[in-house]
Amino acid sequence: MKGLALERYKNVNKAPSAELSMENNSYVCCTGLPTNFGVNPSPALPPRFNSLSALPSSPGTTTSQRCWEQAQPLATGLSEDSDDMGDAPPFPPEMASSSEPEPPTDYIRTEYHPHSGRQPRLDKVEEFQAQTGSRSTITLEDKPWSPFSSRDDFELTEWILESAINQGDIDALLTMMIKRGGQFESSTFTVPLQGQSYEFTVYHRDLWSWTLDILQDPLLAPYLNWGAQRLFKVNGSTSQRFYMEPHTGNMFWEIQTTLPDGGKPICYIIYADKTWLSSFGTVQGYPIIVRLGNLPSHIRNGQGVGGGCVIGWLPIVKEEAQHTGKSYYTDFKRAVWHKAFEFILSPIKEKSKFGAWVQAAGAAELYLFPTIMILSADYEEQCMMALTRGCNAYFPCNICMVPFEKQYRAQEIYEEAKKIRGTTARNTFLQKFSLRFIKALSFDRLHAFNNGLFADHLLEEIKKRMIKLRSSYAQLADELLQAFPSWKDLYHFKQGFMNVTFTDGRKYEALSKLIFIAHAIFMAANDPIGYILLRALRVYMELDVYASLTLHTSDTLRDGQARTPIFASVIEEYEKAARNKYKAMRQTLTCTDTIPKEKKLKHWNFPKAHSHQHLFDDIEAKGVTLNYNTKPNESMHGSFKESYQHHTNFKNVDEQILRVDDWYNAMTYIRQQVNHHDKIEKEGDEDDEGETGDSNEDELAPTSSTSSEADYAATASLHGGRGKGGGKLSIAEVEAKAVDNSDFCDFLNRLSSHMKKHFESHPEELPSDNGVPAELDGFKCQDQDCAIFINYSSVVDWSFTTDILRCSPSFNYHPCYDFVLLDTNQGPMFVQLVLIFECVVHEKVYPLMLVRPFKEAIGPITKKDHDLGFYWVRTRMKGDPLIISIYSIIQGALLIEDVAMNRTNNRGERTTKDYLVVDMIDADMFLWMQNLSYVGRATRTTRR
Repeated sequence: MKGLALERYKNVNKAPSAELSMENNSYVCCTGLPTNFGVNPSPALPPRFNSLSALPSSPGTTTSQRCWEQAQPLATGLSEDSDDMGDAPPFPPEMASSSEPEPPTDYIRTEYHPHSGRQPRLDKVEEFQAQTGSRSTITLEDKPWSPFSSRDDFELTEWILESAINQGDIDALLTMMIKRGGQFESSTFTVPLQGQSYEFTVYHRDLWSWTLDILQDPLLAPYLNWGAQRLFKVNGSTSQRFYMEPHTGNMFWEIQTTLPDGGKPICYIIYADKTWLSSFGTVQGYPIIVRLGNLPSHIRNGQGVGGGCVIGWLPIVKEEAQHTGKSYYTDFKRAVWHKAFEFILSPIKEKSKFGAWVQAAGAAELYLFPTIMILSADYEEQCMMALTRGCNAYFPCNICMVPFEKQYRAQEIYEEAKKIRGTTARNTFLQKFSLRFIKALSFDRLHAFNNGLFADHLLEEIKKRMIKLRSSYAQLADELLQAFPSWKDLYHFKQGFMNVTFTDGRKYEALSKLIFIAHAIFMAANDPIGYILLRALRVYMELDVYASLTLHTSDTLRDGQARTPIFASVIEEYEKAARNKYKAMRQTLTCTDTIPKEKKLKHWNFPKAHSHQHLFDDIEAKGVTLNYNTKPNESMHGSFKESYQHHTNFKNVDEQILRVDDWYNAMTYIRQQVNHHDKIEKEGDEDDEGETGDSNEDELAPTSSTSSEADYAATASLHGGRGKGGGKLSIAEVEAKAVDNSDFCDFLNRLSSHMKKHFESHPEELPSDNGVPAELDGFKCQDQDCAIFINYSSVVDWSFTTDILRCSPSFNYHPCYDFVLLDTNQGPMFVQLVLIFECVVHEKVYPLMLVRPFKEAIGPITKKDHDLGFYWVRTRMKGDPLIISIYSIIQGALLIEDVAMNRTNNRGERTTKDYLVVDMIDADMFLWMQNLSYVGRATRTTRR
């Protein structure tokens, strides 16, 4: 194994070639596992460059020896939608012919792989979303806590395990639990180094046994997808393809095409990375985690049954002083890694070649072929998998092997290749750059973007420039960040960011959305280089938003790809400007004894400034980044650290940690069964109550309106009395607030005018007397509410999304009056909440809100707005507040005040307030703002 690994290692790094042999194919680079299923291993370009050369042919395959392996058949059956899913032509669908029923104007078209024999399917968007949600209920046995004699015994054992009380007889109690996926086994092997053999131990579960556990679980069976699909969003006469789960990408389709008739791929997602176990950083573990790509992401990326499972624990080669830094020792580590990994994958090696017949839960026999579809890892681990030398190699990228000095400019090479006529000529051109495409290795957003390009490079450059300009700027930046308003799921940086480091990528992701506050420091006039850096940061932020999307369409892929060469161009401009300024500074120093020692300037030719060039290829091949992000796997590291701290004696810890992992796996499975048992019983009880008419309303249910529109309750709901700012309210109390806040002035007249206009438009809502509408004889305010729950359809993935908007004098000990985007007769308008209340007319409740509108003209778009993607809104200090229905809200918004831009009159009084719309707060707002024409602002043309 060492000889094979090292030979391939040398071949890749010393003589790279566009011609990929069977051993260098990405599907087998780690394992020798032939999961390309007969695909001709000719050089393949990323998907969006397929026009440059013909796609590899797919020769016919013959059915090989049938390897029968059957799990116990279960009584439950799969739903009709979970049958074999298959094929369709490679181009967008044509519109239905006139002989077919007229399809809806807005629908989803699903095309199945030809091997499935299924016809294309049309679904309304809401029906398609329902298919991806919960499936039919499955009945389980009466005693789901088995093998425990009672539920009390199981819950006692569960408590013991979670409490880390595992000594004496308690170990025996835990040992009686069932073992899903098999127990860990250990295998010992040797690898030679300079004439001496070194012995290592690898721990591994049976990967195929774990797979069968998934297949025969009746709760998971309805969610398993066995066929490739191409999905299209059709709107009238136009359609565009979209990508979500792995089975919607091109790779799943290509794999299924190479299988024998009836063959279905089992697609594994495998993660590997070392983690520190001890608080002092002295003990490490090396887990290998597997997930099943055939399951949907909400199950696959979870921590319960069907989620990630530790399938192996690799040995860690110790650093020895006499070998440290030597290239042969690096080769030795790689040989150890691949030899250990071979033990983990050995249970599926033969099945990947010949297939295996399996009787899954209630389904027909499945002819399955295991394949490693995705390798999820950070850059350093990918170098181990791909047998490359790392960031200092001449070809540092594990995917395309672009030369070191051309990393962030690789896009230009592809653009040049497109201009060359003829497949042979194009491939000859690309071979000069050693371009190749390793399919299983995948873009890792966590380490490439959040913890990488931003945290280690862009953020550090911003900090250095702030301190270099003026030391007080660092304090100013921290103060601006500390004052940033709160928002749902957004980390609040109470200590600023200049002198704080984080280990959580989510904090860096949040910081990247807020760091634009530096625009008040890096202005083009006083720091042109810092201004270029801000431009690069903005393009990075846009790339990160596109990388985070949970559904990609052809349009979003196109828009995201357009940002890639822009980022490279701005970074090159920044690098050149910094170099020129440094050279100019040295030239101004005429006295040689004052010339400082020449410093090494930062260069941007490193893998994390290049890896996103493959981001959109991965999305087209394997679905969205949620499928291969390392974040769900790294979240499991915490459990290993807890096991180390509470379940080991700190000696020979590997086996002890894995024994606890066995217990947790068994407990998780039983807990799933018990919870499902409770759910079924609860639903049965509710049905019984419904039949007898004995039911109680949920005391915590939100306050909802009884307005004429029945659908409104699903659109928005009020929540009062649950925080400061809610409770009973009278009109007199509201008008009394006008002393401190002019927005409350003339409240009664504004409310009266609003209600009269409403009933003029909707007279049917007034009670009638013999068919004649009654007069509007009065109204009253009933309740003041402190929050609105706004439900809307996401523009990202069309799913049901909720924003929580607060209007409270004290939320988390601070006033909180959120902003919203309204749908008005004038067009979309940004407003700030002032008061949320309910108005009662003839015993009918109308949920309303008093808002401060941002409708003042803001002026033309400036160059800075264009460069940094700024969207401004303006309101008058003494403007006319509006009373409007809560059902006119489109969605919540986050705005921040820019004091520097606020206007004053000739007496020095502030007349207007300018606010900046934070479009990066989430993907929905970002996509909304791309071409939104809102009140106070002209239509925005597409930037860049």
